[in-house]
Amino acid sequence: MIAPVLKGKGVLITRAKEQASSLSRLIEEAGGVPIEVPLLSFIKTMDVYEEVGASIQSYEWIVFTSANAVRFFFNTWPRQELKKLPSIAAVGSSTQRELSRYGISVDLMPNEYVAESLVETMVKRLKPCRVLFPKGNLARPTVKVGLETNGFIVDEMTVYETKRPLEAKVMLCEAFQKHRIEIITFTSPSAVDHFVTLLDREFILHEHLLYAYIGPIAAARAKQRGLPVHIVAKTYTGEGLVNAICDFVKEDG
Repeated sequence: MIAPVLKGKGVLITRAKEQASSLSRLIEEAGGVPIEVPLLSFIKTMDVYEEVGASIQSYEWIVFTSANAVRFFFNTWPRQELKKLPSIAAVGSSTQRELSRYGISVDLMPNEYVAESLVETMVKRLKPCRVLFPKGNLARPTVKVGLETNGFIVDEMTVYETKRPLEAKVMLCEAFQKHRIEIITFTSPSAVDHFVTLLDREFILHEHLLYAYIGPIAAARAKQRGLPVHIVAKTYTGEGLVNAICDFVKEDG
């Protein structure tokens, strides 16, 4: 249970609409006011089962680095075929939860929820083998490059694309007009990119705004794009992000 230390502070949630509710609940539990403005949307790119179902046994591992990749990979997969999958490697508790919705257990998951840690763990524990990597169009090359450098064969499959919703700019401007937003949260580098594109730099650097990031990857993108970095979660989950925000607010008085 998160202590209600946010005391009515407006917290902007920029993640996709279908993923925002869980973070909103955590913000409310912490005493904050969640304001959802999705800066991301996701679009299916293919019928995955039609593309790879017949050849799935040619892989020894499937690697998932996001819950989105899981959802778009398995959304057309026949239930009876889920028992015939290779071993599963995953990054993060949200990815693991999404896999569990399909009755799929994770065989390998690193302690740190970033792709770099997954690559390191696989290289240490496994012999080089053939790997399938379902991903979004904006996924970093970390998995493919890291594994192939160590002798693995990696087939990437782009199963969804990340887009900026057409109404995002209007919704964002309205949110700042109607609410006193004090904290802005980011759970992906893509959301950072879209935010910077949509708003004037002078507004972005307004002194009363606190910027909070789910982990080092999103925070690194923020620094590249000139955004302040006030808060970075140590545990790369929604709960970890809210805990980090609460800790910062308590220390800041």
